[in-house]
Amino acid sequence: MILLHVAPITWREIGGLRISIPALVSSLNRLDGVEAGLVVTAPNAEPPPGMEFPVFDRKITLRGAARLNLPAPFDRPDLVVFHSTYIPAHAAIAAKLRKAAIPYVICPRGGMTRHAQTFRGWKKRLANLLFFNRMVARAAALNYLTHGEAEASSGWDRPMFVVGN
Repeated sequence: MILLHVAPITWREIGGLRISIPALVSSLNRLDGVEAGLVVTAPNAEPPPGMEFPVFDRKITLRGAARLNLPAPFDRPDLVVFHSTYIPAHAAIAAKLRKAAIPYVICPRGGMTRHAQTFRGWKKRLANLLFFNRMVARAAALNYLTHGEAEASSGWDRPMFVVGN
């Protein structure tokens, strides 16, 4: 199985996404039959040296009808996992995945809770109308980190599952 994770990681930060997502990708690569890579969507986010897995830049385009412009086997992943929400680069990549018929999952990391929707609410309502509702509607599923996050994020009308970091 070829897995591609997409996250807005900045390597200067000490915790959060910078720690949990690389650890997840490394762990997945230790499973038999799994190859996992990471697309970093934060601008100017060069990964530190010595990463144990492939790390790619956010500039993904389609190559042919059903392939991404990434090296094999990541040009045709079995599944893509988006970490975080309201990242315009994620919406653009999701649109390319839909055209290539590659399924994706969204792991919102708290960004889809009712409380999070009220923070900078007018911006999120606008983003929902412009791109995020479409991205969610076409996701194969939503991956919440806790049952509490899942309950607080109800109403998105997508299959969901709970798996923590």
